[in-house]
Amino acid sequence: IRIDTNDNGVFTEPGDRVVAVHYDPKATQGQTRVRVRSGAGGGWLYDSGNQDWGDTVGEGGLRVELRVAWTYLNVSFGQPTRMYVESMKGANAADRAPDSGDIQWSPASILGPWILAAAAAAGIIAVWYFRGRQAWRRG
Repeated sequence: IRIDTNDNGVFTEPGDRVVAVHYDPKATQGQTRVRVRSGAGGGWLYDSGNQDWGDTVGEGGLRVELRVAWTYLNVSFGQPTRMYVESMKGANAADRAPDSGDIQWSPASILGPWILAAAAAAGIIAVWYFRGRQAWRRG
């Protein structure tokens, strides 16, 4: 997983992060290892060691979970970021999601407290109105 922490479209700066996940879905144990390094390279900033976070081959070997603290990712609360996922075969990229470009993640708090409050109020009013109409019709 490549993360552009300052949302400028460049993934190779010192503040950016690369999250390397090693998981073998054909293994008899769901061992997963997660490591984090700077986007510019260098040593590992975080290493989870081997953890039991993935499905074993007997469980289908289709899912894996990972856990990394936000501080290791160099991301603060409410900070917009960009990311994409690559699968590697040896030292070469085998696949990428999305195929081109990246995914921008902008937490709701980036909209500002007034817009967030207005959206929440609109949702509450809509639920109250539609649920209330059903109750009023019944009786």
